[in-house]
Amino acid sequence: MRIEMIEPSPNRSENAIEFEVRIPLSGEVTLVPDRQRFYLSRGFAGRTVIV
Repeated sequence: MRIEMIEPSPNRSENAIEFEVRIPLSGEVTLVPDRQRFYLSRGFAGRTVIV
């Protein structure tokens, strides 16, 4: 499942990027396909988190 960016946060430094994602029912969020992903408890499904 691909997660679309909801709203980019303003950059706080030149080397950091923050954005909000809505957690899917699976709890799996993929940031970079086939390279970087993380999982949260299914209890977070539907919530928005800052990554």
